[in-house]
Amino acid sequence: MKKVKSKWRISFNSIVMAYIECRKHKRKTPEAMKFELNMISNLYKLYEQINDGSYVIGSSKCFIVVRPNCREVFAASFIDRIVHHVITMRLEPLLDRYFISNVFNPERIKVPYVVVRICIE
Repeated sequence: MKKVKSKWRISFNSIVMAYIECRKHKRKTPEAMKFELNMISNLYKLYEQINDGSYVIGSSKCFIVVRPNCREVFAASFIDRIVHHVITMRLEPLLDRYFISNVFNPERIKVPYVVVRICIE
């Protein structure tokens, strides 16, 4: 795979913040537990790989979910999920200003009465 050198450097603190966000719902998975055994060295290795352009996307797991309806799911590895969070943390502030004010992200707004109040207005 081709090496891509980024003009932006990602700080180690950003990697740690992304890891903390990523592990919220995945902490008890075997892959997350294995990562956590050598957490600091794994995070530093990821930090170096991202900044020197040697990071390579890992393989995904594929499985079938039957509830509520049957579908095929491709799940990224835990390390790739951390990278997804790094990217999201970097892009979200840049993209937020382009979205209209009536778009609601369910992760940010947990209370439905805000939506009802805007509809009434």
